[in-house]
Amino acid sequence: MIVVAIIAGVGAMGASMYRRAVSGSTSPAFARSFVSFVHEARHAAMTTGRPSRLRIVPGATGLATVIFSEVLDPADATKSNWLANGQATAPIRIEFCQPASGVSLVSATPTCPITAAMNTTLCIASNGRVNLAATGGTCPGTGSAAASQPASGTGATLYFQGTQEQRHDVQYKLLVWGLTGLPKLVDRW
Repeated sequence: MIVVAIIAGVGAMGASMYRRAVSGSTSPAFARSFVSFVHEARHAAMTTGRPSRLRIVPGATGLATVIFSEVLDPADATKSNWLANGQATAPIRIEFCQPASGVSLVSATPTCPITAAMNTTLCIASNGRVNLAATGGTCPGTGSAAASQPASGTGATLYFQGTQEQRHDVQYKLLVWGLTGLPKLVDRW
């Protein structure tokens, strides 16, 4: 009876350690793929000569966040129609937080999780300049205030974290430089 109890205890500890290891590997893998996704959106803007954007759409409770990559439709004279260029779905254990305009190199405490009311659109101009869209998701150089190429970009800092059982095990911030659009992943806020 004692041997069976010891085996059950060791098995339970092993299952717990395995579950933690599996969920812990999700965050770094997603972080790397998200950096690639930002690179692809930047590449699309620069090679097509049309602005692109990444929209972070928060999922409802228990549902995953989806990131949409879109390119401005060249046939649309109003410059307000966006064409799908791809999408990525974050694992359910990844929680996005409110992005910040500009590149923040200092530690921060963003509001988590994001909501639809927050600025969640990253705008990438065809010259590589990056800005976080104003409320409403309108990117500079589109719509009625269309401009050819923004002269500057503020960049953005995107925050996300891996969550497990209400703990925030891994925190990432993705710095997207305003003038070049190049992303840099940092593993702590």
